[in-house]
Amino acid sequence: MRLTNRGTIIAVLVLVVVAGGIYLSLTGLPYKRSHIANEVKAYLIHTRAYPEADIQEIRGVESIA
Repeated sequence: MRLTNRGTIIAVLVLVVVAGGIYLSLTGLPYKRSHIANEVKAYLIHTRAYPEADIQEIRGVESIA
């Protein structure tokens, strides 16, 4: 009985880790996307001299390529 419970727990943990890895590889890390968007906004305002009012939205995305 105990081996069956341990095996089930280990299988569930492995499945959760694999599913989490697949999710993060497809969607990226949320804090990293936010950081990228903030860096782009700072670049546009300070280096390229765009007025902050002209910037409506910046979304950070990650690319595999």
